[in-house]
Amino acid sequence: MLSRREFLKLISKSFLLFNPFKVLFSFDSVIKPFELVDLIDFSCLKCNFRGICIKWEDGHPKIGVRISYWVPAGFAETGSALEFGASHPALGFLSELYKPLIDSLEPHIPKGGKTTTFVRGGEVYFKLYPHYLGWGNFTLSSLAHAVTAAIAGQPWCLCGVLENALKIRISEVSRRVKSIYEHLDLSEYLEPLQKLEAFSSLLNSLPFFAAEFVFPIWIIDTLSPDIKTFAPFFNALIKTLTEQNPPLGALVCPHLMEYLFTRKIKFPSGVDPSFLCVGHWGFGYPRSGLINHPDPLVAGLLSIARFLHLFSRTFPVIDLAYSNQTVKFQMFNPHKTGCFKPGYYTSDPTAKPFFETLSDKGYRLTNDLRLPDTLQTPSLKPNYRNVGVVIWKYYSHCCF
Repeated sequence: MLSRREFLKLISKSFLLFNPFKVLFSFDSVIKPFELVDLIDFSCLKCNFRGICIKWEDGHPKIGVRISYWVPAGFAETGSALEFGASHPALGFLSELYKPLIDSLEPHIPKGGKTTTFVRGGEVYFKLYPHYLGWGNFTLSSLAHAVTAAIAGQPWCLCGVLENALKIRISEVSRRVKSIYEHLDLSEYLEPLQKLEAFSSLLNSLPFFAAEFVFPIWIIDTLSPDIKTFAPFFNALIKTLTEQNPPLGALVCPHLMEYLFTRKIKFPSGVDPSFLCVGHWGFGYPRSGLINHPDPLVAGLLSIARFLHLFSRTFPVIDLAYSNQTVKFQMFNPHKTGCFKPGYYTSDPTAKPFFETLSDKGYRLTNDLRLPDTLQTPSLKPNYRNVGVVIWKYYSHCCF
């Protein structure tokens, strides 16, 4: 475990390494790092003492402590096609910075939608495009200050927290996007890929990744990589078993999966059984931007969960290794909330009693999610479909 002197020395080094004056000069007029960091609720960090660790070193036992904590990993938002940074003014620099790219891609991208819905068999679907923004050099100094302040009163919570909080989780975006096109043989979509390649220096200048960059597999359901698995079969099975009471279908989804596990059903290769249900929001598969949910806010959250799972697990563009157990969301638009486990949030107050009854593992609305008073009324902000969240990542390790 780090001594106080060692910790302060580490902090001073991090401030020198992430000096705000090293921000790329072309960005500093539009990026406001303190406004970005202000979107984060650092009470989510929740560092806890988990016990004692013992290891042998040079023939002698060494005793340390095990701690667990959550750190902010980046921002995610969702909305219509090419609505970069529309979830909050603090992210508005994305639309300014990427305007040449947006103008170039616009003719090729299906519009989708903030207001567009379509009907398939009497069900309403939203077409949504999520984005992910990790920490860049422009943010790290402000973030380091904020994390340091958050753990200042927790001396057992020093080792590893700052290091894990300041990880840059995306690099070489253009190369990774190109590898997806090549791996899936999306040759008929070479024109938008070539447009992206023309802006490769811009794509790689920020840790930013958008569903629009890989729209063929995200918004065109016949091209989804999940079509090659049996995930649609499981979705059909769940729908069949819950069709007697459709409003409860999403709420009972995780409990239904527990039932399937007890039946020892063999799940097909390429399917993550733990993601078949994203809590009580609905189905994780197919991982696409076509979301079937009556609540547009929950539809946005579910689209972000699918996006993070697909592009951190199947196509690892984002170094996050998403799972429903090791990732939490903290919303900043249309309302600022505390942290909540994926699948345990709704803007419909009538669903709150169901969530309180069915939530598990301590993730109850009354404990882990502070519902703002505004959610008790139907009024929402004009850009409520541009859902924005901070992504939190779980860590647990020994400190010696």
